[in-house]
Amino acid sequence: MIYLVRHGQTDWNLENRIQGHLDMPLNDTGRNEARQCRKKLASVKMDKIIASDLLRAKETAAIINESLSLPITYDARLRELNMGDLQGLVAKDISNELWDLLNHEPHKVHAESLEDFYKRIKSFFDEIDTKQDTLIVAHGGTVRMAMYLSRNLDSFNQKEFEKTCLEFKIKNTGVFKWDKSQPLQPLL
Repeated sequence: MIYLVRHGQTDWNLENRIQGHLDMPLNDTGRNEARQCRKKLASVKMDKIIASDLLRAKETAAIINESLSLPITYDARLRELNMGDLQGLVAKDISNELWDLLNHEPHKVHAESLEDFYKRIKSFFDEIDTKQDTLIVAHGGTVRMAMYLSRNLDSFNQKEFEKTCLEFKIKNTGVFKWDKSQPLQPLL
């Protein structure tokens, strides 16, 4: 079974500032959210933990792991979507033109395309051994892409991905489970 957790809150989450691949730490609320997540997962057996190599995910994984005492592996493929030139900007201050470039010509703003993001996340999940109970700590975009993958494993379709994103609200330290035989589901 795969258990997937989004990292705890950062100051940039509060500001609605685009983080992408920038390395932001958790704030006090985020650390408390990670401790609450640790309590939620207390009765769940885990064999291993894999986290994004970005600080907010690493910190969340370390706090959850305080009761598990497992080695944590870090994998850059679990990073958030690289938003290029939009990283560091407050979402409401980004022009429609920049959003349009990000969505249709991401290379023009030095960003990762959604299809490349799909391929990166899919390559990670293709390697996961579902016979082991694995906790994965990552990012909102990563969780959304995993939700999409759990429904459409064969190919990427941007409109279908956007539809999936609209269907799911992902809270900080939200926990999801996935056994690859059915779509990703909220755990609690």
